Amino acid sequence: MALSSVASNQATLTVGVPEGCSWQENCRRSSPYRGLKDVRVRMILALIAYWPIRFFLAWALAFPLGLGGIGIWLGFLIGLFTAALMLCASFYILMRREV
Repeated sequence: MALSSVASNQATLTVGVPEGCSWQENCRRSSPYRGLKDVRVRMILALIAYWPIRFFLAWALAFPLGLGGIGIWLGFLIGLFTAALMLCASFYILMRREV
């Protein structure tokens, strides 16, 4: 597994596209949820993190707080961080329940 990952990283870096920056990475990381037959929870958590949290924070930081473009990027960053925390927590809970 590690050898194929190294080979995959080497192949993608040679064409100038780092791995992990594309939709293929998202599809690969969603496989454990498909195997555990729990894709719906992942969809709902991502929907909450990406739409209400990320866009509200981006708007609030950019316009009412006056940070402009930096506020938009900070809102997106906080939204992605929130999604990562929620998805990791749900996976941890799911794995504890399955064992």
